[in-house]
Amino acid sequence: SLAKLVEKREERSDEKGQKAPGKGAEAKGDEKKKPPKVPEAWVCREHPGVRLNEAALNQLLGSFEQIKAADFPDVERAGLGAPQARVRLRAFNKTVELAIFKKEANNRYLCTSSESNYVFSLDAWMAERYFKTIADLKEK
Repeated sequence: SLAKLVEKREERSDEKGQKAPGKGAEAKGDEKKKPPKVPEAWVCREHPGVRLNEAALNQLLGSFEQIKAADFPDVERAGLGAPQARVRLRAFNKTVELAIFKKEANNRYLCTSSESNYVFSLDAWMAERYFKTIADLKEK
């Protein structure tokens, strides 16, 4: 699973809760100074020491906007078995899941989503972009 981490900076204060001299906006000459911006970084929770390719991740995440069901086959969700790939995204205080199952003879994969009760299919080129390993996402 992937997570975007941002390091938080805290202002130092003395034991009375007062901002330490030279810290914070009221310190002389510091009115316009802001703490340096810390870059955000994607990490894989299962491989925290691996540096990830930001461009590849952004491309992968951007591809979710383009997902469109090719059709809605008459297949029962309960009979699909284990998925070949599962993608979970958390955004706007909500987790959305896409599960990709077996490939059909028509070159489409059966899929389910946490947002729908219906089984749908995706064209192979669309579904296979989510079959990634850590090596595929690793910064080179």
